[in-house]
Amino acid sequence: NTFVMNQYTSGYIWFSVQNLLSTRFATYNDRANYEELLYAKVDVLNSGGASQAGMFDQNKTRFGNGFGGGSDATNYQIKLTIQTTQNQVFGLTATLQIRNQLPA
Repeated sequence: NTFVMNQYTSGYIWFSVQNLLSTRFATYNDRANYEELLYAKVDVLNSGGASQAGMFDQNKTRFGNGFGGGSDATNYQIKLTIQTTQNQVFGLTATLQIRNQLPA
C-alpha cells in the first residue's frame, strides 16, 4: 500500500494482521480464537535504509501509529514487525510518500 501526505501533517496507518494469525480451539469456552501478538515494532526507513526515528513514536504503537514529518518529495518505507504467541514473526511494509501539494 502507498500513503501520501505532506510534511506538515501527521496521520495514522493501520496494518491488518488477522489473515496472518492462526485460529485455535480454546478448551475453556469451546470457541475458536486467534493466536495473539507478543509484540509489534514499527520503523520508518528512508530510501537509503536508514531509520527515521523522528517520524514516529514507538510508545504510541497500539493498533495503529501516528506518522508525521519527513521531507517533501521523499518516499519512506514503513515497516511493522510482529511476533505471535506461536513464535511466528512477520514483516509488513507500506510506502509513505511526502508531497507538499498545497502552497505553504
